[in-house]
Amino acid sequence: SHCAVMECPGFRERISGRVAEQLRQLENSKGSLTEGSVIKGFLLFALPLFLGSLFQQLYGTTDLIFVGNFMGKTEAAAVGASSILITCLIGLFTGISVGAGVITGNFQGAGEKERVRNSIENALALAFFGGLFLMMLGQVLAEQALIWLNTPENIMKEALTYVRIYLMAVLSMILYNMCAGIFRALGDSKTPFLVLAAGGILNVGMDALIIVSLHQGVAGAAVATLISQTFTTVVLLFLLFCREKLWKGKWNVTPEMLFLIIKTGVPLGIQSVILTISNIFVQYYINGFGVNAIAAVSSDHGFWAGNGDFYQSECRSRQI
Repeated sequence: SHCAVMECPGFRERISGRVAEQLRQLENSKGSLTEGSVIKGFLLFALPLFLGSLFQQLYGTTDLIFVGNFMGKTEAAAVGASSILITCLIGLFTGISVGAGVITGNFQGAGEKERVRNSIENALALAFFGGLFLMMLGQVLAEQALIWLNTPENIMKEALTYVRIYLMAVLSMILYNMCAGIFRALGDSKTPFLVLAAGGILNVGMDALIIVSLHQGVAGAAVATLISQTFTTVVLLFLLFCREKLWKGKWNVTPEMLFLIIKTGVPLGIQSVILTISNIFVQYYINGFGVNAIAAVSSDHGFWAGNGDFYQSECRSRQI
């Protein structure tokens, strides 16, 4: 009978063992691209990357929308003429964050948990001190860089105000990119996207509050971006620390691991910088045409910059 079977010696232990083994296999397969349907796994991993790229584009586009509609073309031109400097400044670390993800992903795939943690510690340390250095360097060179960009005199003051405040978010942006790269290397592209989406929504709300209600102009747009970027970084850092229990034990930052991350990431960063440098030359000549041209190109840039997002997302998913 059924009851008799249940009472057979070792029956319950065998069933419990099988259930436990199935649960372990299910847990280990989460976020894995090596088990199950390749196409399904690839799409589920790449889709948050694509959507995240769109939300990242939302930051600058939102600033331009609010400034352009509630301030005017001069202020919109100031935002458009200066934002390229931020992209140039963090371009190298964008590649390094992908490189850090590659290293962490390799260790994760090999099941080397200690080296996974060590790579995360070194990547975060590199992002923090590198971001801090770039933030200070940007503040020192901001005015001269705008002059080199051929920024018109009548928008120089607003452009400098915007870029100086925005530069305060560079550390947060670099840390966020590094954390997002680590999450993706661990097989989780959804968490960075959800945090970024929340930050994008917060940015819209802050722009509405600071620009529309408080009438703070380009400075308000930069402050809104600073607040939302800081929010996304703090939340993602908190989630990463909780996931990997990074507050436990002593961190081990070593020259060998830092060199490995830099060696892997710098070629990717150079690709990003080369593209940005070409855009800087374009921006230089656009600035020479005056405020009307800058405002027109800036308003159009937010749309067209997103055209390559899916391709970039697909490339990043392959790299990781």
